[in-house]
Amino acid sequence: MGLFAGIGAFMVYMFLNREVEEEDEITIQEMLREYLMKGYVEKIQIVNKSFCRVHLRPDAPNNKSLNIQLGTPEAFEAKLEAVQLELGIPIMDQVPIQYVSETDFLSELLPYLPSLLILIPLLGCS
Repeated sequence: MGLFAGIGAFMVYMFLNREVEEEDEITIQEMLREYLMKGYVEKIQIVNKSFCRVHLRPDAPNNKSLNIQLGTPEAFEAKLEAVQLELGIPIMDQVPIQYVSETDFLSELLPYLPSLLILIPLLGCS
């Protein structure tokens, strides 16, 4: 019985821990050229200082969120500000940038699952 629980737990762990490829990932240059310069960007969220989520305006042709992998958030923000100044956009009208921190609680708890599956039957036997 314990063997089946262990195999089941391993399968659940592998299923939940798989890498999901982002379909909407674009480059910084593509975002600047295709969306920012055309005025389609509503706001930008920098998530965990590793990638940014670009929210498009409702009138944009591709009305969904886009993801961009970042090297450093500071360099991205400086480049974004420079492009907007070149376009003549006043500082008060520039695209807002929001820093957010997100945690996937399931992936935080998943490494402890094998230990719990071993300890729970041992605690039940005593």
